Amino acid sequence: MVLLYKDAVKKRCLFEIVGSPAASCYAEPMTLQNYKAGDVVYTQGSLADGMYIIQSGCINLERNGDVIRTLSSGQSFGELALIQSSQHLETAVAVEDTSLRLLTESEVESLVYSAPDEIQKMFVGISHADQSAHISSGSSNHAINALAGSVERVTSLLHTRIDQLQKQVGVFHETSQEHNDGESGTIHALTPDFVSSIPEMAPIADILEDETVNDVLINGAQHVYVERSGLLEEVDIKFSGENAVQKIADKIVELVGRKIDRKRPMIDARLLDGSRVNIIEPPLSIDGTSISIRKFSKRKLTLDYMKQNNNVSEALGEFLKIIGHCRLNIIISGGTGSGKTTLLNAISQHIDMRERIITIEDAAELKLNQPHVVRLETKPISAGANRDEEVTIRDLVKNALRMRPDRIIVGEVRGAEAFDMMQAMNTGHEGSLTTIHANHPRDALSRLENMVSMANLNIPMKSLRYQIASAIHLIVQISRMRDGQRRVTHISEVVGMEGDVVSMHDLFVFNIDGEDEKGKIRGHFKWSGILPRFIRRIQYYGEGERLEKALNIKLSK
Repeated sequence: MVLLYKDAVKKRCLFEIVGSPAASCYAEPMTLQNYKAGDVVYTQGSLADGMYIIQSGCINLERNGDVIRTLSSGQSFGELALIQSSQHLETAVAVEDTSLRLLTESEVESLVYSAPDEIQKMFVGISHADQSAHISSGSSNHAINALAGSVERVTSLLHTRIDQLQKQVGVFHETSQEHNDGESGTIHALTPDFVSSIPEMAPIADILEDETVNDVLINGAQHVYVERSGLLEEVDIKFSGENAVQKIADKIVELVGRKIDRKRPMIDARLLDGSRVNIIEPPLSIDGTSISIRKFSKRKLTLDYMKQNNNVSEALGEFLKIIGHCRLNIIISGGTGSGKTTLLNAISQHIDMRERIITIEDAAELKLNQPHVVRLETKPISAGANRDEEVTIRDLVKNALRMRPDRIIVGEVRGAEAFDMMQAMNTGHEGSLTTIHANHPRDALSRLENMVSMANLNIPMKSLRYQIASAIHLIVQISRMRDGQRRVTHISEVVGMEGDVVSMHDLFVFNIDGEDEKGKIRGHFKWSGILPRFIRRIQYYGEGERLEKALNIKLSK
């Protein structure tokens, strides 16, 4: 990428296309370019655009009519168009009134001198002697003078860099492809090609490819842990230093079009392959940069697979399929890493194919099979952006109510959005599902009360509990036990109010019998013998016979 000021007097900006000098194009720097909602900013293959920074507003990057990425204030786009061999692969469309500007001269020089050595050499030559020969004292255009004095060397370096960029573009813009199971795939961010393009990632390349590893946890340069089969273990991997870990963090964050704000150095995001990443840097992380990667599972986990893996029993698995189909309001409760989202995905596979589903998440992880799914994702505050640009879970839940949903699925409730979710359950949006952090079904109700109270609506506690009791049918508790195995430990039905207390009883419980010689917990899933109060609903949806077979009972007609 070459982005330099050609004429210091006219202050015009030259975008030099390597290999095609005649294709150079000019644009006024610092000139704000305004677009209305729906305007096309550039089209696929256009070379007449530079590196734009979104001053305000929002754009979609589209390919073949599909939105592949959304960018907002503080983010940049279009930079690959500056090299002829890496043309635009997308069309950029303004989502709302949007203001764009080009990089300023100071930003260009900052980009040059803060870039890795290989990029600096493209602009300032290969040695101090080269620079001295072409940089006049007091000049404010060091990069330009150095470039003019080492054209051949710069051209050679740029062509080398183009080859590297072409490989990376192939990773970043890989089109969807069919997997062995026939499911349409998505872009894989942590592919071997991408990992090999970043030398600093070499130490963790093998564990990123290891399918038995669920989590990769980097605690500074000297300590790396992985999770296998639910258990953490330290691996013998070391990095050269803190700078190497920070480079990995910066490269990973680039994949999602964001950057780490050095004033608030922490970020939580979803990678392009569905993996989740959390990064926190010094001074917040005292012992060095900490990177937590939860890898996206390529295996599609179903309730049948969970039965084979003893996460649920045969009867319990069939019961979960039934309640997923019968439009019951369900809360999945569990601790961190217990498998809440995995279980939510498995249950959601049994939703009727004709239903319109709205999913709402901080980082999109749900993979639903149904054809009519609208996926919504929150928008965090970008570096330097105004707080009113943030879009929260609560904002999206409110908006979803106006989208004619049959079901609303919220990846996790952790704040005032619990009130809006509960209202949705109480106002005709039956079959809504969400997850919550709690260690027991009763704790889940207490946490839900606390979160609804965060909405500051001054609802009397008894009225609040009554609404909770009328909204929720079931709480499904899943736990990661000390042997690493994840199991559904309770399915509890909310049956109403007794005085000021929400009444509930267990339908299924996992009872621990002991452990075997390998330390694995032995136990059994037990049905309490209590028939749920929503038995008529089960029959209404045509699942009565299936329930009879699962529980070995006979229902009255």
